[in-house]
Amino acid sequence: METTDNNKIIDSFYDAINSRSPFESLPVCLDLYNKINSDYKNNSKDQLSIELRNLYIFCLNEVNKISYQLKYNQELNVSCREVNNRIKLGFSIMSNKVKEDYMSKEFLAYNMVLDLLNGTFPNYDINIEDEIHKKFHTKDKLQKYGINKAIIEIVNNYDCFLGDFISTNLNVLKKLKKRIKEIEDNYDVFEEEKEKNKYKIMIDDINDFCDSKGMNKEETLLRLAAEYHILNKIIKYSDDYQEKDYFVIKDIIISASRNEIDFNYEYLRKLVERYLKERFVTKKLSVEIFKEKVDYFVSNFDDMTIKEQLTRSKDILDLIKSDDDYDYLIDYICTNYNKKVDNILKFINKKKD
Repeated sequence: METTDNNKIIDSFYDAINSRSPFESLPVCLDLYNKINSDYKNNSKDQLSIELRNLYIFCLNEVNKISYQLKYNQELNVSCREVNNRIKLGFSIMSNKVKEDYMSKEFLAYNMVLDLLNGTFPNYDINIEDEIHKKFHTKDKLQKYGINKAIIEIVNNYDCFLGDFISTNLNVLKKLKKRIKEIEDNYDVFEEEKEKNKYKIMIDDINDFCDSKGMNKEETLLRLAAEYHILNKIIKYSDDYQEKDYFVIKDIIISASRNEIDFNYEYLRKLVERYLKERFVTKKLSVEIFKEKVDYFVSNFDDMTIKEQLTRSKDILDLIKSDDDYDYLIDYICTNYNKKVDNILKFINKKKD
């Protein structure tokens, strides 16, 4: 295939993205992507891979919109739980949208299972690797049972439509064999790596928050570590401290303990408690993004139409993943604005049902 043909295909690829809805453009873009020579300008093909991944995310966003409309359509009179039980993770809706295009279904299933294996599925705290370790305490037990069988069973618990598809289309798992082999190879060190990852991200998150608030990072981190009896973990997984520094660290903690406890420190307490409850952490748990959305919502509330108010409420609602998130959000509104915004509370309470 000549270079000019490849360029035409790439142009057609972007035309499809810009002129069609995500579900309509996906089959077209996958077909065009497969027509490009594998050795053609690797950077260009890598960029198209990113665009395809974005299309997958856009498709999931469409599912979220459908779910949201069903939950809050007063005429339908269905509960959030009923909608969630029918839609699951959304594979059935996406399959219907791409109709009989097998390549699109396989692509969507591959990305969904990959996210479930990595703990990165949007808006859900699911990690199949962690669940496999809970179920099979040794590598031998897992291998005897069969890792593919275990993955299919766990996927089926979250989305029976997706589980059924991969059980009859094992090519999805074949494409994921490198990631699956990593799970098997790292089985014996998984718990240790998980703990290391969790504490490193926790330290990062605390430091970033302190930077944003002008707080003393060292004093705050060590004070929290002492309060929650995790000083040995912080020393172990931090790049800044060693066991020989214990007495210096002790002096810092004693000095820090004289500081007044304020709203920011209370937030960090909740943050640490959330980290300690989590078994598997792949991203920061900080809810700083709440502030941007809430600040915009409250400051512009009176100038918004009802539709805009509901849309902004939905944006904030999507960030709520736990009771701690909910509590922090309400604390933040009450502390900074001395009032509660009814629309936010109404939609958050609906989700909690």
